[in-house]
Amino acid sequence: MEAAGLPDKRDSIGVCVEPQNECDSLQRDKAVCISSNGAVFVNGKEMTNQLPCVSTGSSVTFDMEVVSLGSGFSNGASFKLRVIISSGNREVVFDWLLDQPCEALYFGCSFVYPGWKVLVF
Repeated sequence: MEAAGLPDKRDSIGVCVEPQNECDSLQRDKAVCISSNGAVFVNGKEMTNQLPCVSTGSSVTFDMEVVSLGSGFSNGASFKLRVIISSGNREVVFDWLLDQPCEALYFGCSFVYPGWKVLVF
């Protein structure tokens, strides 16, 4: 994070299965994210685990890999991704169950107030 504006509980940095331009936050279904206060959301629900607040100089990392659910995927089969979100010296690890295989994942961020500057690499 190169610069931080005023924090808001609706702020989010994360990954989603499908882009939804009409949504103003990644704190929604089919998305995983961290808010500026360090709360972690999976499919719109806040987890009990908390990461450090996001501020200038913070680094947030998303690692994801497919976790096998057997011999293969069939049409309509669900699958899961092992997700690791790291921030500061802490991380959360969980399995994200999706109702169908996805072709792509999308990175996104949304902030209520101006002044945020995110560097992605």
